[in-house]
Amino acid sequence: MKSLFYGWLVLASAFIIFAVVTIGVNGLPLLNVSLKEIFGWTHEQVTRGPSVLYFVVAIVSPFAGALVDRFGPRLMMGVGSLLTVLALFLYPYITEPWHLVGIYVLCAASITLGGAIAGVTLLSYWFNRYRGIAVGIYLVGSSLGGIVFPQLIAALTQANGWQKTALILAAVAVLLAVVPLLLVRNRPAEKNTIPDGQSTPFVADTDVVASSDAGNPTLADALGNSMFYLVLYVTAAVFFCITGIVQNFALFMRDVGLNDTQTANALSLFFICSIAGKLVFGALSDRFSKKSILVAAVVNMTIGSVLMRFIPYNSDIFLPLFAIIYGLGYSGAFTMVQLTVAEYYAGKNFGKILGVVTTMDTLAGSAGIYLLGTLRTMQGNYLTGIHILIGVSVSAVLCALLIRRPQAVVLT
Repeated sequence: MKSLFYGWLVLASAFIIFAVVTIGVNGLPLLNVSLKEIFGWTHEQVTRGPSVLYFVVAIVSPFAGALVDRFGPRLMMGVGSLLTVLALFLYPYITEPWHLVGIYVLCAASITLGGAIAGVTLLSYWFNRYRGIAVGIYLVGSSLGGIVFPQLIAALTQANGWQKTALILAAVAVLLAVVPLLLVRNRPAEKNTIPDGQSTPFVADTDVVASSDAGNPTLADALGNSMFYLVLYVTAAVFFCITGIVQNFALFMRDVGLNDTQTANALSLFFICSIAGKLVFGALSDRFSKKSILVAAVVNMTIGSVLMRFIPYNSDIFLPLFAIIYGLGYSGAFTMVQLTVAEYYAGKNFGKILGVVTTMDTLAGSAGIYLLGTLRTMQGNYLTGIHILIGVSVSAVLCALLIRRPQAVVLT
């Protein structure tokens, strides 16, 4: 009987670690509502921390990518998990807005070192033929955290208050991260196997025709490829919309008149659909044109942004529709961007290249959070912000349509 390919165990371990290091993004926004009510902070003050998170990630990502290339994904995942625990342990001691910013700086370091850069790099070592579905499953880790942690935080906050809840989350993060880290191995050779566990060399599908010298493209090669800039814009637009919505969503729900439980339920539905999007789009990318799938995902995002505009008029109808359609669209778009970059630039320099991509999308994400929070403070509602999200989504669709069918990366 053929033994199970160890790469699937590596994938499962990376999946859990990704859920842990994204607690700051998926869980803390619900706790931050308590800070606003207790300390009387403005919307801008509450969203300043998340905005800084994405700005810090943007600055640090290229360096994090280089560290992943040099020391391996496993060590970086361990450091990222440790920083998440530290951030949650310090959260109960917040009394000033700058304290919240400091917590989010720790979360930024955690996500940068232990998140998608390390995880996608790790899986690019372990998988070729099944890279699409493997990356899709891995990215579900953050969505699972988005389902579980808001529900857990809502229940714990009602029973224990926000400070004890943060400490409980720190303990949960420790328990979830230790065993998976022990199981992760950086490369198949460490377990005497090869990518996908195949006995024959992998032959790429028609999406990518690799040239004989394209095995290890450098960052300079990527920056010299016009396709790279179209992908950069699409990923930046996607993150501008995603993070702007997610980090302002609890506050937007309060404006609509919904309570914490209703908000948590909406977020859970959103992230459940994002799980489906990552799995479906990841699997389809192993079989069909990545451009077509990417375009479909961004179109879903655009429709979802329009639906968000109508939530204040009838939340019973438009809120679940928004959660379903936008959840599918954003997760599919995010997954396809990661896979497009991996198909072109997987190799010994992949961490650096993915770090540059992460810099662009997180800068855009930081801008989305800050802009929506600031406009809400200035205007008293999110109407203008939502209109901007719709416009950015449409521009992402147009750029995705301009992406040519992937061809060989020509190195010079």
